[in-house]
Amino acid sequence: MYRSQTTAAELAEGFDDTAIVLEDADRFWLFEASDVYRLGDSGGCLMIVEALAVASDWRRYFRAWTLTAWTASGPR
Repeated sequence: MYRSQTTAAELAEGFDDTAIVLEDADRFWLFEASDVYRLGDSGGCLMIVEALAVASDWRRYFRAWTLTAWTASGPR
């Protein structure tokens, strides 16, 4: 999974600072449809990513991760 960023003023110019922030040996375990949600006023977030069960019936499912807070240097 990649992360990129830009400012609103530079949006037409594209994104900068692309980085791989999450990877898995099986590319189907991080397939598509990633979303991040803020969890109320706690400062925490929930990230869900669609995955494919390629070893069985190709069924789609979601994997989930949580973090407790964002800091200036990133998630904790």
